[in-house]
Amino acid sequence: MNRVSNFLSGFGEVFASLASPVWNYPERMKKLTRFLLRLFALMLLVGILVWLSQRPVFALRQIVIEPVAGETLKHISKPIVKQQVIETVKGNFFSVRLEDVKRGFESMPWVRHANVRRVWPNELVVNIEEQKPFGVWGGVDSHRLMNTHGEIFAGRI
Repeated sequence: MNRVSNFLSGFGEVFASLASPVWNYPERMKKLTRFLLRLFALMLLVGILVWLSQRPVFALRQIVIEPVAGETLKHISKPIVKQQVIETVKGNFFSVRLEDVKRGFESMPWVRHANVRRVWPNELVVNIEEQKPFGVWGGVDSHRLMNTHGEIFAGRI
């Protein structure tokens, strides 16, 4: 019984010191004040960053479509591709998901590979590797082609 009362009395002292007014202990008061000020500053900074990221100045205003280095786009019309993919571009400079935009471009028939990157402050640049047809797959009337990498894709010559 004696051990239990000693154990409980130790808890009582701890809780009594925690429950006592903090202003009676200047060192604790300073630590608490510093902590609360830092927490407030951090919350304010996060709030400002979130607010700034939602401003219209960061809305995507331009999507630039370029061929990969040393290539030209023979079977891809930039305005048509841009119009079809513009629906997959959701969000602003910070929130647009580049992987979704890339998938949108790569779902086009003549696009083999797309590389999407952001350009400050409101632009996306898309580098497109166009399919290079090697032969017709499945007969003359088929709209399936084989590229130089042995991959089958849909398209017309």
